[in-house]
Amino acid sequence: MSRFLETLQSGRFGLIVALPANSVAMARAAEEGGADAIKVHLNITHRATRRKFGSLEVERPVLEEILGAVRIPVGLVPAAEGADRAEITAAASMPFDFVDMFAHFMPGWLLQVGTWDRMVAADASFDLDLLRGLGSMTGLHMAELALVPQEGYGEPLSVRDLARYAAAVEAFGKPAVIPSQRRLEPHDVPALRATGAAAVMIGVLSVGEEPAEIYEMTRAFRQVIDKG
Repeated sequence: MSRFLETLQSGRFGLIVALPANSVAMARAAEEGGADAIKVHLNITHRATRRKFGSLEVERPVLEEILGAVRIPVGLVPAAEGADRAEITAAASMPFDFVDMFAHFMPGWLLQVGTWDRMVAADASFDLDLLRGLGSMTGLHMAELALVPQEGYGEPLSVRDLARYAAAVEAFGKPAVIPSQRRLEPHDVPALRATGAAAVMIGVLSVGEEPAEIYEMTRAFRQVIDKG
């Protein structure tokens, strides 16, 4: 079992930072701010920032630096569409704690590759029956509830969002993480926790793109989480 999954199953609300770039300075800022885990990327264009992440061949030196620079678990988004089996198999040999992909891009063979735990991301097209199906599958250990359509990115969190998250958590039946597609603030933590989610994942919409911003916002979320 991955260290991050252990955190999610411990009953303590978790905090993960999705790094806006594969950056050692950002990774250290997140760890120093109190993140339980961080997430890095390959082969995608980030939906919110349009930043492009390269292949494993391109990104490997900085990823190895990040893995050596922090003590907290590091998860990997290896691709969006067009996942390459040889590349993901090579990445699986690196000490990543978990892998995370959207369900509609995750190839079936990924369920048998690597010893890492697998986080599956569900987008706005997923109804409760599909979430129940994901939760029933062996080899999928946790979910990222990316349920907000792209046109809603950056808007404030609503009660409707919370109801959707609560229903999704119940349907999936395994640890679930809420990402900051809305512009989540530290004061949103109690409401997010009340949905039954196991963690919040904050990214560029909540933490900004500079290491100092990432540290400050991660610390602010950590302080609210630790108040219980």
